[in-house]
Amino acid sequence: MSNRLFQGIMHQMRDVINRTIGVIDSNSTVISCSDLARIGEVNEVVKLEAVDTTDCFVKDGYTYKVFS
Repeated sequence: MSNRLFQGIMHQMRDVINRTIGVIDSNSTVISCSDLARIGEVNEVVKLEAVDTTDCFVKDGYTYKVFS
């Protein structure tokens, strides 16, 4: 259910911003993305347990923000 919600938001935002945006789950798997080909990819760069959840961070040219 939440994957569909996030994908709807990504679809709406894709035309508004000129960037690739997405959502990863606690296993670092892309569950929603404005680039449909990336859904299902595992992002090994981000290990959520090692991330300070209060700030955004940039890694390899991608900006991340953890939310719950």
